[in-house]
Amino acid sequence: MNNKIRILLTKILLHLVMNNPFCTSRIRRFALVVCGAKIGRDTFIGQNVYFDPLAIQNISVGEHCYITQNVSILTHFYGADRKFYFGKVEIGDNVFIGMNSLICKPVKIGNNCIVGGGTIVTHDISENVLACGVPCRVIKKLN
Repeated sequence: MNNKIRILLTKILLHLVMNNPFCTSRIRRFALVVCGAKIGRDTFIGQNVYFDPLAIQNISVGEHCYITQNVSILTHFYGADRKFYFGKVEIGDNVFIGMNSLICKPVKIGNNCIVGGGTIVTHDISENVLACGVPCRVIKKLN
């Protein structure tokens, strides 16, 4: 299938499903997997979560995660040299991502992390930490 057509169909499907308050998390997760994202089992996807349709296959979310409303996950960024760069976004197991957070650039969020609401994640986050802020900083190690 032509890449432009695939991106267009992905955008349409995700817009219809992700913004619909009557769709359950299970339906959202199924739509994301159909579009090419890797989503682990028992992962909650809140309403109005945005997964980058340009390279949705570069997004992987682990098992037992909780992604709350209005979170944006981007696989690309625009560099200072005026070029687009793409990379993988990997979210580990048992991760909580708070409302209105933005995950951009190629990053890896480790297992058992909490990302506070409104956080902008532009760098990797190690395992077992609480991270929040703009830009994202590790606040506390979790046991």
